[in-house]
Amino acid sequence: MDWVEAVQRFFASYPMWARALAGGGIAVGVLTLLVVPRTDKTGNDGDARRSSPPGGSDLATPAVASPAAPPGTSDPGRPLDSSGAPSGPQRPTGKTPIVTQTRLIIEGVELFPPSSRDVVQVIAYVNDVPYTYPSVGGVEWLFVGSTMSPGAFRLPSSVSSFDVRFEMRARQGGEDGPEMRYVSQRVVSIDSVPFEGTYELHRVPGARSATVDAEVRYRIQ
Repeated sequence: MDWVEAVQRFFASYPMWARALAGGGIAVGVLTLLVVPRTDKTGNDGDARRSSPPGGSDLATPAVASPAAPPGTSDPGRPLDSSGAPSGPQRPTGKTPIVTQTRLIIEGVELFPPSSRDVVQVIAYVNDVPYTYPSVGGVEWLFVGSTMSPGAFRLPSSVSSFDVRFEMRARQGGEDGPEMRYVSQRVVSIDSVPFEGTYELHRVPGARSATVDAEVRYRIQ
């Protein structure tokens, strides 16, 4: 071909070292075209790759795991103290603790023979601590009968057993009438609650009567 002969004559006019340098350059260019893969307009090679967000990296962002709960707990991220219990502030559970309060309740008094004109005042001794009934609103006396309101007294929550006894004062015909006392030597020991009972009293002065002259209805719960 004429262009081949022209190229040969062109190179023949140069010294050997120049022809070797030109031939090496041509060889490097050919190898570059054959070996280096072509890229498309988006800058990606022949294999499909994920596009990166603008200004970001094409590497996936690793997920950050939440701190695991310490062994024996269900609250993540809270360390255990020396006893093995979670330390730090507790999360509210929404439950209100139940606190029980033991009470003495005096429900009423009955006289023998019955009398609705007499007024009474009852003193209960629980573990030798006195509780006076009635004790509300400055009222000191109550008329005996079905209209008597119960009286409630809080007992120490740290005590699990109770020794109970009663005394009573009474006035015949109202607060201005003559006063009498009702007593008993019996002590009721209560080891479990709830408990309900009646306490018998005997009228004085004079020798203590063998008959039952009054009863106090009460319960502990």
